[in-house]
Amino acid sequence: MNSSVTESRSEAIDVKDFTRRRMWHVILPLFIVSIIAFLDRVNIAYAGLTMKENLPWLTPEVFGMGAGISLLAMFSLRCLHH
Repeated sequence: MNSSVTESRSEAIDVKDFTRRRMWHVILPLFIVSIIAFLDRVNIAYAGLTMKENLPWLTPEVFGMGAGISLLAMFSLRCLHH
């Protein structure tokens, strides 16, 4: 009747192959994206060092408010995406 279903259930799962595929298809891209996100957040701090010289009106309070708004925007867009 459903010979394809019984055949697929009888096959053993190769754990090494499954782990290797999971590593390349899921874990590695997530790791790379998390590194890029971290560098993006750190970039705000490095940009603040040169922005203070070029923009005299940029006080630490204003810079902190801008960084906070940026962080809240990233967090809310990430939550809305999921």
